[in-house]
Amino acid sequence: MDSMSVLVQMVTLNGAIAWGSIKSWIPLAIGKAADIKKPIDFSSLTLSPCFDPISHLVYVADHELVIRFPNQKRREGKT
Repeated sequence: MDSMSVLVQMVTLNGAIAWGSIKSWIPLAIGKAADIKKPIDFSSLTLSPCFDPISHLVYVADHELVIRFPNQKRREGKT
């Protein structure tokens, strides 16, 4: 596993473990709920060229791309 794949796993699976929601965790897949709120157009000028989609996703993700589930409960006063 390369470093970008490890990073994606850290913020998805390991994030679910840290939040205590591993039972409701769903891997990223087409048609499944996700923490990504908008599609990523890898053909846009700002995202081209793209040689490795996972690495590219790590570098282009920002606060507008990633959200938490609306029904996620606060834990110890934090979101």
